[in-house]
Amino acid sequence: MAQSIARTLLPILVAVALIPASASAQLLVLGPHTTGDLEEPDREALVSALAEAAEEAAEGTVVLALDTICESASCAAEAAREHGATAALTTQINAEAEIYDIALLIVDHEGERLATVTSDCTFCPVAEAAVTLRRAVAQVIGEAGPITEPEPEPEPEPEPEPEPEPEPVAEPEPEPEAPQPDLGYTAGDTPVRIIARPSSATIRVNGRQVGTGEAEILAGAQTMQITVEARRHQTFHTELTLADQGEAPIALHVRLDAAADVAATTAGRQGDPRMTAIGGTVAGVGVASTIAGIVLLGLDGRSACSEGDITECPDVLETTAGGAFLTAAGAAAIGTGLTLILLNRNAAERADGAAAAGPTLRVGASHRGAFLGLDTRF
Repeated sequence: MAQSIARTLLPILVAVALIPASASAQLLVLGPHTTGDLEEPDREALVSALAEAAEEAAEGTVVLALDTICESASCAAEAAREHGATAALTTQINAEAEIYDIALLIVDHEGERLATVTSDCTFCPVAEAAVTLRRAVAQVIGEAGPITEPEPEPEPEPEPEPEPEPEPVAEPEPEPEAPQPDLGYTAGDTPVRIIARPSSATIRVNGRQVGTGEAEILAGAQTMQITVEARRHQTFHTELTLADQGEAPIALHVRLDAAADVAATTAGRQGDPRMTAIGGTVAGVGVASTIAGIVLLGLDGRSACSEGDITECPDVLETTAGGAFLTAAGAAAIGTGLTLILLNRNAAERADGAAAAGPTLRVGASHRGAFLGLDTRF
């Protein structure tokens, strides 16, 4: 009897033992692709924050490959296959003047995009940028959903001995697949973010206006003509070529320089030409009057006789009053003319200074990955 029960239960125990346990999937964390003026100590701090945040947020095993850097989804998928991982996380960081732009992408080993997140931190020290990076890592891992390996097919159950037929074992119902996140764009489209300064700058793509100051579009494989223009600034134009499916999110920063109107500005600092002419005329009259007054002062007391013995001539020239008046009036006229010229020029310079009090920007752009940030000079 005992042997019969053992023969009955043995196939059931073997079948249960052969049901595979779900193994934790591996998430491969690649090193960040950094651009801009990020110094090495700051980069190391961000790399450390990336690794720690991934290990805290991921449910499965995290494999760190921080020496491997990928700029595209296809490169990340290939790295996942080489390391035997289910999916890979690639990060792009652009830093300029304490302005950080962060883009993260998770793809599976077959190259399918699971989640993408972009974030930024404006005028931040590296410690705040690391906090922003940690939040972005947790968000992109959360949006990717559970990263699980496909369950292997169960091995065939051994056929029981014909005499005692075992009761059928109910197989567990398969769990429903986790819904894939809505990425907001179709397969093959690439998110392109354009940030322009000044904020009044007009952004055009292929001749069509897409925004003012900032724009975000989705585009397929093509070569785009991007133009950024603003009043009293130089116009920026560039071409951006997008590859087919597999392109990582792109951030383009454009900073416009003031227009090359130095000659006009210099001319403006001279002020009203009519006022300058009046001041010059008054000063010129003052110079002539001063010279005449000095001459009269020099003639004062000299003999008025031009013939005979001038030593016996009782008449002498009395020009002191006239010379003093002309000299004083000339000096006053010179001062008045110069004052008019200086006041006119200072008024023009104050007007130019008020017009130039706004931010002055320079051009800087990158069409690969997250990038070049915005800087303002005051």
